[in-house]
Amino acid sequence: MATVTGTGASDYLVGSADGDLVNGGLGNDTIRGLGGNDTLNGAEGADDIDGGDGNDWLIGSGGNDVLQGGMNADTLEGGAGNDVLRGGKGHDSIVGGDGDDTLYSGLGQDTLTGGSGADVFVLRGADANFPGALKTPTITDFVAGSDRVAIEGATDADITTALAGQTTVEGGVSFTIAGATITVKGSGLTTLSTANVVTTATVDQAPVAGQTLTLTTATDVITGGEGNDTIIGEFTGTTTVNAADQIDGGAGTDTLKLYGTPGNFPAGTKNIEVLNYVTPGNNDINLGTASAPSGVTRVQVDQVNATGGKSITTTGYNGVTLDLATLNNGSAGGALTWAASTTDTTLNLELSGYSNATAQNLTVTGAAATTLNVTTDTAASKIATLTGPATATTVNLAVGSGAALSVTSLAASAAKTVNVSGAGKATISGSDLAATVTVDASANTGGVAYTGEAGSTLTFKGGSGSDQVTAAVADLTTADALDGGAGSDALALSTAATLTSKSAAAGVNDAVNFESLVVTTGNNQVDVGFITNGIANFKTSGNATLTATNSLSTTTYTVDNSAGNTGTLSIGNKVGEISTALTLDAGSAPAAKTLTSLTLAGATSVSLVSTGTGTGAANVITTLANADNSVITITGSKDLTITNAIAGTATGSKV
Repeated sequence: MATVTGTGASDYLVGSADGDLVNGGLGNDTIRGLGGNDTLNGAEGADDIDGGDGNDWLIGSGGNDVLQGGMNADTLEGGAGNDVLRGGKGHDSIVGGDGDDTLYSGLGQDTLTGGSGADVFVLRGADANFPGALKTPTITDFVAGSDRVAIEGATDADITTALAGQTTVEGGVSFTIAGATITVKGSGLTTLSTANVVTTATVDQAPVAGQTLTLTTATDVITGGEGNDTIIGEFTGTTTVNAADQIDGGAGTDTLKLYGTPGNFPAGTKNIEVLNYVTPGNNDINLGTASAPSGVTRVQVDQVNATGGKSITTTGYNGVTLDLATLNNGSAGGALTWAASTTDTTLNLELSGYSNATAQNLTVTGAAATTLNVTTDTAASKIATLTGPATATTVNLAVGSGAALSVTSLAASAAKTVNVSGAGKATISGSDLAATVTVDASANTGGVAYTGEAGSTLTFKGGSGSDQVTAAVADLTTADALDGGAGSDALALSTAATLTSKSAAAGVNDAVNFESLVVTTGNNQVDVGFITNGIANFKTSGNATLTATNSLSTTTYTVDNSAGNTGTLSIGNKVGEISTALTLDAGSAPAAKTLTSLTLAGATSVSLVSTGTGTGAANVITTLANADNSVITITGSKDLTITNAIAGTATGSKV
């Protein structure tokens, strides 16, 4: 006999094959008695207690507890709280205690006592398909007006007929239904009506709680219940998944949680909806074999460690969702392939923080797939190249609130449509999509940064977040249709641009609802007068050089200085436009970052903001040249150092 005592936390406590004494203590505990005549006390918290074999005594004590009787004659006591108590196969004594309890009769001749509160007595087994399953339960303390008897498997007509033949017994009444005599006793109880005895559809039954069942090194026969059960096994180490095991998840959405190197399943494993591989290591997972469990709709792989480039094969299933969690690998060889169903037209991939310091390639195959759905709802997921099925014409990316998705290269050669939704941020580069592609981010609120594929024709629809479309200048043609939508959106140029004429600026001007133009590389020249689509902010990043002419007083400039900028920024105002505004942003850099040169001309009033988010962030301008009598007003949260200030052709300038 073992004595097991829990802690102040929520514990998982398992007895032995002998009679055990288990005390849960504080917290919401899970207690399993296994064999022997056990005493299992949940104590405080909302506890889940299962007696197993033997004549057990289950005590819920405080909290809303779930108690499950086992194979023999058990005593179940809910104690305080709104408890759920279920009889097993023996002749059980079931006592609800305080609170509004739900008491289920089992397959024995059970005695049910509700205690105080409005209790529901669910009598199971009145089903013509299983004659004799309903035994002869006795309810000892029924209170008309607050308590109810619900008979599982019976119709309203069955109950009306049964109550018409009820008889008086000592302390109450009895009636017969489905071949079983039910005795209901209570203070002053002389008759029962259809308001007291109802079908199970009439009452709000407590949900069926799931069980946690653990395989052993011996031969196991596991059968889940009506709830969402979890069955735990190990393929390697202390091997508990054995060929002779019999595993049946039963009703509900059941999970088979597996540790170690993936192996074969016992023949006939069934009614498993979720396969959860916890630590599969650097190994393939093959569910395309005949031994794979039946009923699987979801495969969840935690702690993926595909250091050598591995595969997950689910060709044995239709309609399965693959959920990938943490990628425990930093090498370049960690590519992963999902070989999905060859007949499904829609494939569902979920990423739950699938990320690493080094992004890895992920390939999805499916011979009949026309749609690939990718969802990430938690944390950040990062992929180098995401290659979709060759037949997929639509890729749907859903990024939940608080999550982020980065795909360095999206390759799906037949994909004509990429839809992005959700409240999270998505960063995507197209690399091998259809020649004409639509990226619809109108349902996204977190912001989408999309880099177009060279030579393709792009339609982009932005959402309410801050979106950015990046393309080469030569790829911006009248065949494209770029709409930033609501929010503060940017059009970024991946090649150097000379936008000094109407024709040269035509590709940029065809884009609508963009507030900023970003130059990212090389020497760029922009005549602001030829930018006519509403863009009023010009931004430099990387080491790009920008020379802007005919700038207006309403034109603003931003320098992304987060990595330092060896380029230069020259701003020349249009005649009569005497002010300009500039922001230097050091970003999250931990130290000061430098802009090589800033030249101002034609503005007598200059607003310069120095900002950044990093603790040590600051900005430096190596050379500041000013060609007019200017007043430069400097504000912002970060320090600014001007190393070399040149007055230029005028005097009287001041900072």
